[in-house]
Amino acid sequence: MGVGGERYIMPLLAVREMFPADCRNHLDVQQNAEMALVRGTLLPVFRLYRRFGVKPRSTEPTESVIVVAEVEGACYCLLVDELIGKQEVVIKSLGETFSGVTGIAGGAIMGDGRVGLILDLDRLFKDGERETAR
Repeated sequence: MGVGGERYIMPLLAVREMFPADCRNHLDVQQNAEMALVRGTLLPVFRLYRRFGVKPRSTEPTESVIVVAEVEGACYCLLVDELIGKQEVVIKSLGETFSGVTGIAGGAIMGDGRVGLILDLDRLFKDGERETAR
């Protein structure tokens, strides 16, 4: 997945579906919580650019892609700029420097030589829920 100039990797087993966001399935709800209507169910939306302080191509949901991910039986939506493809990667630790970054499990060198950050979806979504509840 791409957000701005950054690349993120998520486990394929966690991906339930992906589709272009549009005004029919994307809703804003009270207190800045965003939700997406997916197959009749409202799911929380997490914008990766906000979580990691990355400049996206666009902040408009209709110019983005929704990735529905399942973690421990709960589904969440990630709003990203683009889907890049499927690739097998080997997780590499990012060392002590990045150990405190919530939502990142490690890194991997992509086919083009760039580093992709591997998302720790469990921590990413749980911390995001706590921030929304404040």
